[in-house]
Amino acid sequence: MFSLKEYGGEDGVLWRGIASSGTTKAELAYVEWYDPVQKFGPQDCVGSISAIVDKIDHPLRLTNSNAPENVTQIDYALAQYTHGEPCTRLGNYARYIRNYLILLCDGAAVNSRACFGTQNATYWANATISGSRSFLCSTCTESGIYQVARPYRPSLISRPLQVNYTQQWCNWSFPAGEHNKSAREADLHSQLLITGAGHHWDSYGILDIEAEPRLIREAHRWEVRTVKNWLRDAVKGMRHA
Repeated sequence: MFSLKEYGGEDGVLWRGIASSGTTKAELAYVEWYDPVQKFGPQDCVGSISAIVDKIDHPLRLTNSNAPENVTQIDYALAQYTHGEPCTRLGNYARYIRNYLILLCDGAAVNSRACFGTQNATYWANATISGSRSFLCSTCTESGIYQVARPYRPSLISRPLQVNYTQQWCNWSFPAGEHNKSAREADLHSQLLITGAGHHWDSYGILDIEAEPRLIREAHRWEVRTVKNWLRDAVKGMRHA
């Protein structure tokens, strides 16, 4: 969208284009991200994780100034903060973290930023041009959609994970300044949206076109016809130039 607006038009280098993973609705907090897992995942597992997260979040919400020091580090058995209620299947949850997630730390201490940390301001401020930085810029400026926990309903992730935490990446990577300003008015354009589509249907279509749902397959064929028409229009324009 930005490329067409910035480099398109009569004298632009881009004629027209079709957005890939284009943002159709920008929103800061995307609490719905985990809803399908909550609803359709194995309910015994989903229920256990939600209950464990509830118990972990309980001491994080304490405001009692007489509470144990560093209570947010969960230094003591969680049952001390849950009126003696057991954390069902907490051992399974801990075993999964030990067997799968800690291996990703590559030897770093589990209580260090190098292991589980994501809020490294120096890392995010690195201005080296890369595909990941370009993608981050588009999500920060056009999409938002930060995957955060629902504050008052069962959650698979801890509730302190909210927009003000996840959006820090954008603030560190692209701080406000001369070249990073918010538009005062929205610039709206008409669009043709493929409703009911899943993400990355293009990738599946490349492998097996007939495996696509008919709606998506016909939408792709419509895109091909549209691009062919654009090319014909471009050729006509060059002939009359």
